[in-house]
Order: sequence, then structure tokens, then C-alpha cells
Amino acid sequence: MHKVARTSLTLSRLPPTLWIGLLGTAVVWIGDQIGWWWVTFLVGLAIGIALRQARQALAVALTVGGLGWGLPLALLAASAPVGGVALVVASLAGLPAAVGATVVILATPLVGCILSVVGTWLGLTGARLLPADAMEVRVRALQERVLARTTRSGTG
Repeated sequence: MHKVARTSLTLSRLPPTLWIGLLGTAVVWIGDQIGWWWVTFLVGLAIGIALRQARQALAVALTVGGLGWGLPLALLAASAPVGGVALVVASLAGLPAAVGATVVILATPLVGCILSVVGTWLGLTGARLLPADAMEVRVRALQERVLARTTRSGTG
């Protein structure tokens, strides 16, 4: 009889870039839903502090900003006529009717990306001012708190 090895996907087994990206996208999405657009900048700041490598941090920030602002728009477009609203916004901005709605729709995730990347840049810059040991201790403590919360809630 063969034993089947059970593997469970837990937060501790995911690479930090992935779980930080997933958590960041969820926070940005929720913040946007309640009108707190500035949360995207704070999430980017946290990404910059948590991920020390600039290339990884900026890639995660672009993904979080784009998905956090683009996915809600895509879901809304599936159930509501966002083109009409975008056309009104475009006309208020003085854009031509032929391309204005498209520009407004494409600009929405771009704004999320910009907010997140600027926050990440500031976080990366600020993290460089702290000694490496102090930052690693803070990041490790943050990871342990997140893991403890997920295991307490039964999702881990």
C-alpha cells in the first residue's frame, strides 16, 4: 500500500514576494472599496520596507498597484456599463470622445501602479537609512505576526 504524501499550502511555504503581493493586493482592493485610495501608497511603503531588493520590491509594487486598482474595475465592467462613466470623465477632462473613455479606463490601474511604486521607492530609500540588522529583525517580527494570525484564524 502506497502512502500519499499530503502537502498543504501554507503561508510559511510561499515565497515572501508572493504572500506580500497577495496581502498587498487585498489591502489595496479593500482600501479602494471604502474610498481610501491613499492606502495604495502605504502598501507600497510597506513593500519597500519589507523587501530589501529593489527589483523584487518594484515588481511586487507594480503588480499590487495594477491588480488592486485594475481588478475591481474589470469586475465592475463585467456587470455595469463603465464605458459611459469613463466617457463622461473623459469629456470633463477635455479628451476627445473617440479615445477618451479608453484613456480613462487604462489610466485607472496606471494610477494604482504609480502610487504603489512611489510608496515602494520611499520605503526602499528609508530602509537603506536603517542598519541591515535592525531591518531584518523588524521584517522577521512582521512575518511572525502575520503567520501567527493566519494560524490562529485557521487559514494556515
